[in-house]
Amino acid sequence: MPLIRGIHPEALAREMRSEFGETAQGTRLPVSLDAVGLELKSILLRRSMEGPLSRIFNRRNEIYMLAFTYDFSGNPPVVYPPKGVGNPRALIKPMKPGQELNFMGDGLALFPPRRISGYLTTHIMLCESDQDVARFGKLLRALATVVEDSELTRLLAQFRLLPWLTPETEQFIRTAAARVLSAWGKILEGNRDDYVDLFEGSFRAWGPQQPSEERHRHEYAEILVEKTVVPVS
Repeated sequence: MPLIRGIHPEALAREMRSEFGETAQGTRLPVSLDAVGLELKSILLRRSMEGPLSRIFNRRNEIYMLAFTYDFSGNPPVVYPPKGVGNPRALIKPMKPGQELNFMGDGLALFPPRRISGYLTTHIMLCESDQDVARFGKLLRALATVVEDSELTRLLAQFRLLPWLTPETEQFIRTAAARVLSAWGKILEGNRDDYVDLFEGSFRAWGPQQPSEERHRHEYAEILVEKTVVPVS
């Protein structure tokens, strides 16, 4: 599993406890001094796949991207595409192996710039669509609803009033995020859509924040992610 910046949330949680200490309440969540955002700049399909998913690399490959990203500020996860997005057909991109898709402007906004608490975690899934336009829009709504109604969203909401993280709660959150991914996978399978690749990783809220562009390669796909930093006056 490719890790953005090579940082797993569990390792980052241990680092945070070591850096800021731990009391009976847990670790007080640090808040970034600057606003931090995350954008997807490009997707590259590297090679064809073998087995039942090999049809993704036939003459016409209907590729789309899903993601949910969150920190510990108490806000719900940011889902891409957002629920109710207009013209869902425009989100599906025909691609071939070796082709790179570059997004115009600032790229696809995975997380809008804001001050983050604890650390920022993202899960980016690349898929191939087997849907007509009407069914694809319904699929996107179902995926967004999974996140809205998830235990992950309920767990994150508590940090709005209690900015402390215990190892037990951190484990619950990682488990809840894994359940969201599992539920997405079942919905995709039920709609005959194929999973291509999954990219995951986390970014610290503490310490100096520097904007960066990072390219991450997996067996079948490669992505370019940009971390944006906006000074807060």
